[in-house]
Amino acid sequence: MKFLRLFFLICLILCVMSAVSCSRECSHENMVESINDPTCTQSGNITYSCSDCDYFYVSEIKSPTGHSFEKTSYSATCTTDGYTEYVCECGESFTSDYTSAWGHKFQDTVTAPDCNNGGYTTHKCNTCGYSLTDSFTSPEGHDFEKVTTPPTCTEQGFSTYTCDCGETYVSDQVEPTGHTFADNIISEVSCTQRGEISYTCECGYSYSEITAPEGHSFSRLVIMPTLSDMGYTQYECDKCEFEYTGDYRFYSSILQNAYAPSGESLALGIDVSMYNYKTNPDGSYIPLDWQAVKTAGVDYVIIKAGSSWRENYTLGGKEATFEQSYADAKAAGLDVGVYFYTYAKTVNQILLDADLLLSILEGKQFEYPIYLDLEDESLQDIPPEQITEMCVKFFTVLQRAGYYTGLYVNNEWLHNKVQTEQALSKFEIWYARYPEPSEDGSLPIWNTESYGQHLGMWQFTDSASIEGIDEMSFDMNFAYKDYPSLIVDGGFNGYESDVKFMDSDKEFVWVIANALTVRSSEDFSSTDNVIGYLGYGQRIQVLERSESYTKVIYKGQVAYISANPIYVSFEGLT
Repeated sequence: MKFLRLFFLICLILCVMSAVSCSRECSHENMVESINDPTCTQSGNITYSCSDCDYFYVSEIKSPTGHSFEKTSYSATCTTDGYTEYVCECGESFTSDYTSAWGHKFQDTVTAPDCNNGGYTTHKCNTCGYSLTDSFTSPEGHDFEKVTTPPTCTEQGFSTYTCDCGETYVSDQVEPTGHTFADNIISEVSCTQRGEISYTCECGYSYSEITAPEGHSFSRLVIMPTLSDMGYTQYECDKCEFEYTGDYRFYSSILQNAYAPSGESLALGIDVSMYNYKTNPDGSYIPLDWQAVKTAGVDYVIIKAGSSWRENYTLGGKEATFEQSYADAKAAGLDVGVYFYTYAKTVNQILLDADLLLSILEGKQFEYPIYLDLEDESLQDIPPEQITEMCVKFFTVLQRAGYYTGLYVNNEWLHNKVQTEQALSKFEIWYARYPEPSEDGSLPIWNTESYGQHLGMWQFTDSASIEGIDEMSFDMNFAYKDYPSLIVDGGFNGYESDVKFMDSDKEFVWVIANALTVRSSEDFSSTDNVIGYLGYGQRIQVLERSESYTKVIYKGQVAYISANPIYVSFEGLT
């Protein structure tokens, strides 16, 4: 305090000296008062300063107020001493009244090791909560117990490993076994019924498999019509017994809508018989040059197959040149048809002609129709209705055996000797009429007569020559239908298809004796039962066969002939 008083005294002296010095120069009229309050350790005063110069002076000095301490006591803890702190509001402070720290009072807790964690001892002070650990030991490790879950049809198998501590994991996965089904057929699938199979697994899962009906798979058997029988198609399912019949049609329906436009021929052909052959001195026939025929632009040939046997004539049966003509024409690449010349005057006689012709045609294939040649003068007096009926019967026999038939007639016969309208509507017509030859030698053009659209073939000359074949003339023809397609595709004339012809499944027998007795019973020791005779080459339908007799159809009635192979053949004429 003495130091402070000395300090203020010195300051006062300096101020007075300054004032005296300043007063010599300034009047100090503008003095400013500044009050400084005393503090705990410093005196207070009032300072007067001249605003015009540096002159000032101090007055009214007040003594320091002294400290006013506030007391705060702090208790001792486990780690710190206790004391009292004295703090003045001026910031001056000091401490006193010290007490010693208590020190920790620990309580020990032992934690045992487990699978994942080591063991240790925890020391915790009960007073302050401070703790520390020591005495560490290693973890014991897991002790897993294995539980196996086997696979099922749809779920994986696996092993579960579990420790007493609660730790667990899954391993050793095995794929699902899949279902093992036992099938049970509820209903068999068929053409019209759906099939159902039930599949059941041991696990209980099941499902059904439904199969849609398969539908019918038909085999088609076309029964061709004849002039006397309606044709139809028989449909039979290959997988079940269902069948039905439809597509009914008449023979005349296959003749329609197959013609080329009038005046437009599709093929050029000739027809031949033994009279178109030259002979050697020994009477044998000299082969025709069929390659020359082919080179001349001929597409087909109609070959005479044979003719009826006539009273008072030895001529008849198979044409002498038929086999040679057939083989050579085929070898030359020509399409082939045939015609049969008839002298028959009754239905029974023309049926014999049909049987003879069938025996000649057997085993061969023809691309053009099988024609009946109807023109002999010996038939002039037969009424048109009878002639027409004879044609129908003849064609029916051949059609039932699978042949595509036609009628050869000239203009006179077509208009006056047969029933014209019926012939044109039911028969395939090969028409013979010779126009005047053209001056330039060109082929004639079809003259469009009212019935022209019904004619399938036109024989327009009987005096055609073929280059390379000297001193020989030929009948020449135009075809107005595509016969090879109609016949081959239709399965006619020895060609195979799905077609079955009426009566084609019947059995026949051929007579190889000059004459064979026909009886009304199987008693061959009697002459009272003789009802007729058959000649060489005739064919007749078989109803029943035994070692001694053959039961046949003869003139519309049941009859009996010998079964001896000396007299009859079941394989055809050789």
